[in-house]
Amino acid sequence: MNHASASAAGELSEPESRHLAPEEVLERLDSLSAEDKRRLRLIERRRLSGTDLREGLLYQEAICQALLGERRCPRKVSFVAFLPSHFDLRETFAG
Repeated sequence: MNHASASAAGELSEPESRHLAPEEVLERLDSLSAEDKRRLRLIERRRLSGTDLREGLLYQEAICQALLGERRCPRKVSFVAFLPSHFDLRETFAG
């Protein structure tokens, strides 16, 4: 079965199966605990320290990148660990 027929059959190719699909990213977001959200806010505040940027900006950017497939979360990595690894001011505002 080639890539086109695998997609048509609803199966994921090998590289795709190693990462969360956009629907799974949404499921992981919905399942974040209050403590997970608090940790993410604290990490973001630390990264934003010394800037005039508003809280929530890096979080939103990381979520958008994950949903659009610009950044892909490996299935073997905790989603809570994945998100702050992409709270990067240089990449968010490069350009």
